[in-house]
Amino acid sequence: MTSDWQAALPLLKCPRCFAQLATTSSVATETSGPVEGLICANADCRLQYPIRDEIPVLVIEFARELPREEWQAASKPPSTNTP
Repeated sequence: MTSDWQAALPLLKCPRCFAQLATTSSVATETSGPVEGLICANADCRLQYPIRDEIPVLVIEFARELPREEWQAASKPPSTNTP
């Protein structure tokens, strides 16, 4: 099931740097499992915004800055196993 906000994803921008945002559910933290959220596409910003009750929370104070390695892993497109 897609949320209404997903249709508007191309219009959503990072509040800090105004770069494009992308969805992710593959970001794992050390203290918890995968976290669903939106990540900033800007490598210098690397903020992850949470999605709570199917609503993106695009507030900088609630965002988490990802370590570079974690951001790179989360921002890679999913690999496909094609021969």
